[in-house]
Amino acid sequence: MHRLACGSKGAIVMKIAVIDDSAEDRKLLAEKIQNFCLRESLIYEIRSFSSGNEFLQASRADWDIIFLDIFMNEIDGMTLARTLRGNNVHSLIVFTTSSRDYAIESYDVRAFHYLVKPIPQDKLDEVLRLSEKSIRSRNHYIEVKEGRIMARVLIRDIMYTDYYNHYIQIHTPNRMIKTYMSFAEFSPLLLKYKQFISPYRNCMINMDYVQQMDDHDFLMKDQVQIPINRARKGEIRQAYADYSFKRLNEG
Repeated sequence: MHRLACGSKGAIVMKIAVIDDSAEDRKLLAEKIQNFCLRESLIYEIRSFSSGNEFLQASRADWDIIFLDIFMNEIDGMTLARTLRGNNVHSLIVFTTSSRDYAIESYDVRAFHYLVKPIPQDKLDEVLRLSEKSIRSRNHYIEVKEGRIMARVLIRDIMYTDYYNHYIQIHTPNRMIKTYMSFAEFSPLLLKYKQFISPYRNCMINMDYVQQMDDHDFLMKDQVQIPINRARKGEIRQAYADYSFKRLNEG
């Protein structure tokens, strides 16, 4: 693993995985990523993997960017990407490949970008700048009091929140955090982010975690059903449709 800390942008560490079965391509891409980070004074970590299986065995899900070759032995890049999305891995995926044939299919796994080899440094720089901007926005957090300590919760980890017995319950993929405060006091912390909506009284959902929506409920990715307020059904359904359309267009 390569790690470098330098410069004034050091509030964020960009954790980057490079997956390619060509040792030459792995080395070249890692060097170009380092060139960008050095010029932009970024803190970064890069780890290279020679196969999808090696990457999966690393048992780590906090990568910010995954550069992924499509044509690989054992597990091809598109199959690996589907596996990651099925496991609720939200890392930015950038495909690197010698063919343009899979560009349309890459939308199915919410790929952030699609780069064709050989990758020019200026094109890679453009993708990394966009990636850094996205990562910084994804790393927003709120702080709430949990018991006697302050807990920091990443915005992107919040699936939904509800209110019970004077406590806000914050549901994340790993655990539930309870904080003693009113919904009126808590809701402005999240509703300023475009991915959050309140489908009924004292509840908010992160639309990035919606698996599907029907006439009466949101089905979340953890299979919890969140009811939709009947009086506001049209407004809520339209807001979700607009957000989904915008997210698709932004890749």
